[in-house]
Order: sequence, then structure tokens, then C-alpha cells
Amino acid sequence: MKESISENKSSETNREKIISLSEWANRKNHLDEEKGQANYFNVLNFHELINESKELINEIETKKHYCQKMAIRARLLINEFSARVGMESRELSELMTKMAKEIDERMMKLRQKDQLENKGKKN
Repeated sequence: MKESISENKSSETNREKIISLSEWANRKNHLDEEKGQANYFNVLNFHELINESKELINEIETKKHYCQKMAIRARLLINEFSARVGMESRELSELMTKMAKEIDERMMKLRQKDQLENKGKKN
């Protein structure tokens, strides 16, 4: 009897780990896209990286709705800046951390706004 209970728990646990093929493909595509964007930022020179960040800031400021791709792009851009600048200066590293928090807060506000608007539309 105890064996059948443990077998049931084991099979339930295994079912929870199973994902559909399309979900797996979406996750893989998402990770590949993220890796490609990170590699792109890595090969840019510092001036080009600054230009990318200015462009992203303008997009974020004009965006009225949350965009996951933009949030990921912002995080990757901050990570690249942090990797390059963090080794050179503690103050710059702290500034990058502050900027990352500000961008996260902006993106969170957009996400919350979208969620509230979607709830209002459903009701």
C-alpha cells in the first residue's frame, strides 16, 4: 500500500514537470533571442552602446504599454554596461545599479497599468 502511494506522488511530480512541445519551443526561442541580443550588445563599442541606451530610454518614455522584449533589452543593456564599467569604478557601478532599478520600476509601472486596463476591459 505504501509503495502505491509513493508511486502516485512520483507520477504526479513527473506530470508537473512535463511541458508541451510548443511551450518548450517558445522558451528556447526566447532564450536564443535573449542570447543573441546579449551577444549584440557585447560586440558594440562603448559609443554604440550609449546610442543603444539612448534609443531604449526614448522608447521606454514613449511606451504606453508594457513590452516584455523591451524589459529584457533594458536588463541586458544594463548588464553589459555593468560588466564593462563595474570593473573600472565603484561609483559607476553603483550608478548602473541605480539606473537598473529605475528602469525596472518604470517597466513595472507599465506592466501594472496594463494589468489594470485589461481588468477594466474584461469587466
